[in-house]
Amino acid sequence: MWVPVTGSKETIEWAGRHDIPITPGLLPIRGVREDIIRYYARCLAAHGHRLTPDHLIIQASAYVADSKAQAVKEAGPYLLYFNRTLFSHGNITEADLQRDAGYLSAGSYDYMRPENLPFVSGARERYRDMTMADVEREAEHWPYGTADEVTERLIEAADHAGASTVLINLNRGAMPHEQFVEQLRRFGAKVLPALQAHTVTRVPLA
Repeated sequence: MWVPVTGSKETIEWAGRHDIPITPGLLPIRGVREDIIRYYARCLAAHGHRLTPDHLIIQASAYVADSKAQAVKEAGPYLLYFNRTLFSHGNITEADLQRDAGYLSAGSYDYMRPENLPFVSGARERYRDMTMADVEREAEHWPYGTADEVTERLIEAADHAGASTVLINLNRGAMPHEQFVEQLRRFGAKVLPALQAHTVTRVPLA
């Protein structure tokens, strides 16, 4: 069991008080993830608990292809559809609107470093106005591409966070069934065995 944490300190404090594992952040932004994990470690310690790899569950969207360019070409349109159409309608993501609705307090993010605050602002234009050029640029840092690159990036992310569990998303949007099933096959055959063989033993940020 774990609690999904998008970044508000109230949820982190509650999880730390009750010794409940968390997902440290909705997006795989390294700085945000670091701030959440550090604050969570302090909250756990304040209540006599210790942060371990089993406390952390990180998330990642992955796509296995013959190259980075092919991965972007095949998965990119469905990521854009999700961001522009599915996710950007009916959700309140802006931090100021979430405060007005009671989801956040004025100090929910005051534990974060200033340079990371823009990433938790929830600005709608960041995903609604995303283009394929944005996907191509950002995918340089994603687990998109060959099986070796996907494996390496996922293991590196797990080691950096100190997380023993990684939630993998292979279908962001409305990917055709055949394409999704083929992606499951590729990931299961070419990436999953190495992930299962890898063990995270420590939380570097604790």
